[in-house]
Amino acid sequence: MANRLFVLYVTENQTKENRLGVSISRKVGKAVVRNRLKRLIKEHFRQFNSYMDKGYDIVVIARVGLGALKKEEAFKKIGCALRSLAEKQRIMRNSDG
Repeated sequence: MANRLFVLYVTENQTKENRLGVSISRKVGKAVVRNRLKRLIKEHFRQFNSYMDKGYDIVVIARVGLGALKKEEAFKKIGCALRSLAEKQRIMRNSDG
């Protein structure tokens, strides 16, 4: 599945926990930008992980447009984009929030 900011690959694994892989090309931005984006993606994964079904390998690939986001809007947009992709992949459990 994909949207404007990310491509998301999900496959089942043989464990009872989710594992995350993040790939961000140099085209997205310099090292400082890429590392900040990786931290934001990992933080959202930690927050969403309790609402996700277990036993998946999840790979997030950032698209070039992600580097253009300003710091203030990046956190919110990353969260919305990742959540919508996870819901499309049907790995999010039903939650009230």
